[in-house]
Amino acid sequence: MQVQQSQMMITLSTGIFRSYRFRVALGLLFAITGGGSLQAHAQTAVDLDRVARERTIWPSAQSSFPKLSSSDPAAYQKLMASASCRDFVNFSTKQIEQPNGFNTDQLVVLKNGKVVFEFFDGDYGAESLHSLWSASKSVSATMVGAAIQTGVYDPSGANLGLHSKLNVFYPSPWRNSIVQNSAGFEQDYDQIDVENLLNMTANFKWLEAYDSELSQSTFLPMLYGWGRSQMASFALMQPMEKWRPGRRFNYSGGNANIMMGLLRQTYGAQFKTLPDDLLFSKIGITKSFFEKDASGLFVGASYAYMTPYDLARLGYLYLNNGVWNHQRILPQEWVHDALELTEGLRHVNEFTPTEQADLRAYVKSEGVYGNRTLWLNHSVDALNYPAEFPHAPSDMFFAAGHYGQLMLVMPTQDLVIARTGHDASYWSKIDGFAAKAVSCFSGYGADNSRFRIANKAQHAPLSAGGRP
Repeated sequence: MQVQQSQMMITLSTGIFRSYRFRVALGLLFAITGGGSLQAHAQTAVDLDRVARERTIWPSAQSSFPKLSSSDPAAYQKLMASASCRDFVNFSTKQIEQPNGFNTDQLVVLKNGKVVFEFFDGDYGAESLHSLWSASKSVSATMVGAAIQTGVYDPSGANLGLHSKLNVFYPSPWRNSIVQNSAGFEQDYDQIDVENLLNMTANFKWLEAYDSELSQSTFLPMLYGWGRSQMASFALMQPMEKWRPGRRFNYSGGNANIMMGLLRQTYGAQFKTLPDDLLFSKIGITKSFFEKDASGLFVGASYAYMTPYDLARLGYLYLNNGVWNHQRILPQEWVHDALELTEGLRHVNEFTPTEQADLRAYVKSEGVYGNRTLWLNHSVDALNYPAEFPHAPSDMFFAAGHYGQLMLVMPTQDLVIARTGHDASYWSKIDGFAAKAVSCFSGYGADNSRFRIANKAQHAPLSAGGRP
């Protein structure tokens, strides 16, 4: 994930992902016209278990989500004729020549389980696979959750779980033969568990840089340098930070590849088809896949490819509390825990003022992370850091990848958005994108009986220019 404006375009070797086009669009900024202003929506907490129990729309591998444009053309036309929907469409799809445009390749919006809007730019269609870049990390983490739910055994013979230790899969002696750390740091290695990998607190030294600080980047050598043949091993060979595992947030593609390594160690020969067997087939995904490194490891950090409809299925799984067609795919508390701040942002009082300032700057550059490899719209009060998307629902959570590969989930709106694109400054546009979507689609099929009101928050009108 990246939030800095990027000038560097990296093209995958695979033929599926073409180079980014050097087109820019005339931007439709966040300014609101006509005297109305876009306000923050009432923030609510959703009983996700009840929503999943009452849900009737469950696409299979042979069926897709129903489309409002087909099932109720009059309702669709009325919806899309509204000023708020015209605003959303103009902002999210226009490919005009200006740098501030939101350059979208594919876009699918689900409301109450129905497709209420879709857009494809002509180069990519509804069935085209698109690189997810760092949104792949969220797919990898979901596979870990699905594995835990099955009750599979780890190499020690115990059930795989959040607190399974990394040294069960990759023992300290193996690592000690490669990495010589300062005294005591290997004790920290023995404390790393699966949850530390998921919430990015594993404590390996790592710089996830691909646009700046390239000479210091750990990420690029893993993907394109000497680490590319065995990416999990490369990540495991990194030295440890001074923090104890679980104490400080540090975003790392290495962690995601180690997750895949743990799954390979757990499943052995079955690993070859694991994405399909463990997750994809259970929610009707048939085309998506991960690229592998030379060792046969699925590249969980960056190389998942999905159609927009498959990405929407993943969001729908999270919207329904890890349940698909009344079958539990993810552990009971998985989604609830995903919406909590990563543990690495909950120990700020242990840091010196200088360390707190450094962490705040890091969060500003990366974003606010949750406990299950998803981004949140939360404040970090201990750092005096406000929620980054004040005009979007506070319960919005999402996966994000380079150049704006997005899976947005808004439980209070019963809304899932799958979007692919090529936009260096996409992060600054998420607030307006989400807010405009809510304004457009909130009038369709609202069923507030499933919501319980937690609190309400109002914000100033959305200002031109996007990110506050």
